[in-house]
Amino acid sequence: LVCMAASIWAEAPSAASHRATPVQAFKDLDKSPSVFCICVYAFFWHNNVVAIARDLRNPTSMRCGMVSLGSSALLFTVYALLAFGGYWSWGDTFQHSSSIVDKYSADDPLFVVVRLALAASLLVAISINVFPVRESCISVVRHAFPSYEPSAAGSAGWSLAILASAGAAAMVCPEVVEIIALMGGTLSCLLVIVFPAVIGRLVFDTKVGS
Repeated sequence: LVCMAASIWAEAPSAASHRATPVQAFKDLDKSPSVFCICVYAFFWHNNVVAIARDLRNPTSMRCGMVSLGSSALLFTVYALLAFGGYWSWGDTFQHSSSIVDKYSADDPLFVVVRLALAASLLVAISINVFPVRESCISVVRHAFPSYEPSAAGSAGWSLAILASAGAAAMVCPEVVEIIALMGGTLSCLLVIVFPAVIGRLVFDTKVGS
């Protein structure tokens, strides 16, 4: 994301000189609800917090708060640079592209590097998103068999099995996306709003704010 933001701003003056539409501070306010949902999803849908919290040394309330607020502030900064840089460069035409990198030439060396970095980061992110599911499955098995402790190979096997089952479901039953959309629209509210509030109430001492 940092590489992409830097590349967009490096190309922004040239792209903005050919922009056909003016830049407006406030427009398309009817899209505010959907944009708000995307923003909430982007900032709260981070299921890697469990692994981070487990590996954090001396996880005091202050350190947990610094990690949470610091990472959110960094994420906001990078997202803001991407959004403003893209809009300044392309204006309204940006809404008709599936990805911000599609607006740039496939022969641009700078964005060839960006596309490669983006592909590599997505491959890593998709695999990492399996970890919480894997740990939940292992916890269920451990509840029935308390002595169960998977090895590194066993953990890798769990990950491969989850990825394979998800891929098989997508190929055998493409309509599963409708079920996923329904679950995402309902259960994700618990993950992005309710659960963070409950976790924050448990992690942060009430005396900190008093």
